[in-house]
Amino acid sequence: MEESKKAVLKKRKAIFNPVFVFDDILIEIDALIWSEKGYDIYDIKSASSLKTIFFDALALQLFVLNRLDIPTEKVILCTIHQNYTFHQKLEPEKLIEKREVRESVLERIPKITEKIETAKKALENKTMSFEKEIGKRCYFPECGYLEDCWKKKQVPYPSIFNLSRMDKVSKFELYSQGIKNLKDIPEEIVQKLEKKQKIQIEADRTGKPFIDSEKIKEFLDTITYPLYFLDFETVQHPVPRFEGVKPNKHIPFQFSLHYLESETSKLKHFEFLADEKKDPRSFVAEKIVEWINPNHCILSYNSGFEKAVIRKLAEFCPQKSETLLQIAQNIKDLMQPFKNFSYYQKEMNGRYSIKSVLSALIPEESYSKLNIKNGGEATFVYKSLEYIQDEKIKMEKKKDLLDYCRLDTYAMVLILNYLKKI
Repeated sequence: MEESKKAVLKKRKAIFNPVFVFDDILIEIDALIWSEKGYDIYDIKSASSLKTIFFDALALQLFVLNRLDIPTEKVILCTIHQNYTFHQKLEPEKLIEKREVRESVLERIPKITEKIETAKKALENKTMSFEKEIGKRCYFPECGYLEDCWKKKQVPYPSIFNLSRMDKVSKFELYSQGIKNLKDIPEEIVQKLEKKQKIQIEADRTGKPFIDSEKIKEFLDTITYPLYFLDFETVQHPVPRFEGVKPNKHIPFQFSLHYLESETSKLKHFEFLADEKKDPRSFVAEKIVEWINPNHCILSYNSGFEKAVIRKLAEFCPQKSETLLQIAQNIKDLMQPFKNFSYYQKEMNGRYSIKSVLSALIPEESYSKLNIKNGGEATFVYKSLEYIQDEKIKMEKKKDLLDYCRLDTYAMVLILNYLKKI
């Protein structure tokens, strides 16, 4: 903070990430650039669309700077131009979209000052009372105290908020009527719900799984051997790094592949993790084509994602496009019987992600045992690899990545076997 003050007093032309405090309000600004009579405030976002929260944050920054008598001129909101494509070298002027938003930000300052007073009162109250009733305000905007608040109000888990395929506003309406659990929903309301919701409610009430044997058999009949189980991990860069890539597009850097030659054969496993410093696409495409017979059946979970990744690889590697597109065409979706509620059990809590299904069907095989527990963490770890100097630590992180992706495809093997035993 002292360094920031000194830089402003010296009218340093460019100050990056300065920190200021006024009346216990701390702000950090992305950049201050000196203009003719004051500083232009730059707020840099990795998003490509405007959000209300961006303007609120800038209003708080401008409020503090005004109170500290730091002269300001323009307020520049920088976002990523989503149609920019990287070719040979980065072109910042085409990538970054700048908007002068000072007037819009000034309009928000009165509301921000009200919020500051509300926040101060809340902080003065040593014991959080959570006085307000829960409602759509819990999500719009998202509340950082939701978990603590709902515990205080004894919102059960699972609850009415776990009912699938119902918007949050409708759930809050039911909750406000005293309907907290699925079993509490009056029959006249249940009868108006769609089939999948009725299945979930019945499973919750009885504790028995819902099984549509005919639909499950129809799905299983589409599975042929030899059979692959495929899962990708991808990374997104707001500032694209590789040829032909737009901002925040998925780039595959890793995949896991389990393989069964026949229903009774020994399970085999293949895996690939790209060098973190290179464009991984050609290497991923090469291994996919090497290890997968394009005429055989492939299973993925939420297969639309894997198909999209492979089709993008086909665009990037035209010499392999025919094989890659054939592979994409032969991918089937193991999520289908769960998304369609052909199989549902209470422990899934209205969800059908691979993690929810695995923990419900085979609880002893859990992602909680891994150092990396979800795709977001995997992406973060992969991005961090090129900055890790200690080779031992880097190898440990790579092992964590391999372990995580391996469980994704092994989970598919286990789930398929479970369905076959029904």
